[in-house]
Amino acid sequence: FGLQISHGRFSRLIDGVVELELLISHANGCKLCDPDKQKALREKLASDICDPVRVMLLNKGLNMELLIASTIERSGKGRPRLLYDATLALKMLEIYFFKV
Repeated sequence: FGLQISHGRFSRLIDGVVELELLISHANGCKLCDPDKQKALREKLASDICDPVRVMLLNKGLNMELLIASTIERSGKGRPRLLYDATLALKMLEIYFFKV
């Protein structure tokens, strides 16, 4: 999209609910007026907030394959502990793996 967050504010509401307000503009500072781009941005944000980590288990004959994916920011930063946490959980459950 080539978008940037110009301003952000959050406030805590009743029962731990948090309201997040973001002012998002194009990289050149212009407003995001295209309804289709606004809708795509809303859907992407909702998806990443509600489901930040995706996990799939695939049957590969005698082996099982565990796929773990998370979103990565434009800066290239993701969730650095994701792989560590997943392998630690498997180890604690005594599920052995041979390739990461």
